[in-house]
Amino acid sequence: MSPYLWLPTISIDSANTRSPGSAVDGDRVEIGPTSYLDALDLGLMLAGEMRNGEWVVTGDFIYLDFGIDDKDIDFLRPGVGPIAGRYGAELSGTVITLAAGKTFAQTESSLADALIGWRRFGMSLDISGDLQGGETVALDSDMDFNDVVVGINGRYRFGNEKRWSLRYYADIGAGESDLTWQAVAGLGYGLGWGELFVNYRYLDYDFGDVDTFGGLEATFSGPSIGAAFRF
Repeated sequence: MSPYLWLPTISIDSANTRSPGSAVDGDRVEIGPTSYLDALDLGLMLAGEMRNGEWVVTGDFIYLDFGIDDKDIDFLRPGVGPIAGRYGAELSGTVITLAAGKTFAQTESSLADALIGWRRFGMSLDISGDLQGGETVALDSDMDFNDVVVGINGRYRFGNEKRWSLRYYADIGAGESDLTWQAVAGLGYGLGWGELFVNYRYLDYDFGDVDTFGGLEATFSGPSIGAAFRF
């Protein structure tokens, strides 16, 4: 079991989203940890791995809940143009990845697993606000995407008593989203009870057209730290 903390920069690209003061078309909105941590109400991140000989099962679970009050909004309404105002929002999201597979390469210092699995991305968004010209806006949107993924997972141990390890994971898949893929690389240090690790993680989603969002894409990238406990 591995509790961890991941602080990604979130990038969102859509035909009808834009940053305040920027070009209307083709712009990418980026949100860093310093922008969203003060709005975080609850977060839980856990990963796990079970092995029996050459067979392996892995899992990863992320749940985040945000509350945003009285923030600027600036977006493009199709057929109307840019709209500005103030808004409040409630946002919760879940990303679950489960995979199983088999070790296809193993030495005294290294191993590599081939995996096949499933990833679910779920998000609930509730926005209400006041726009320029006295208009009010309300948006209640639920997104739920289930995708099949294939991937590789492994590590290479080195150093004194092979306490250090290079860790890597990558997968790619599709299904209800047009495409999803992620890559993780990091460094671990083994202790008697388990391992401490630091990773860099990149998760990308191409959702396609979703509700009022055209060509919606999102990426999550940044460092994570955690501890893996052995049982």
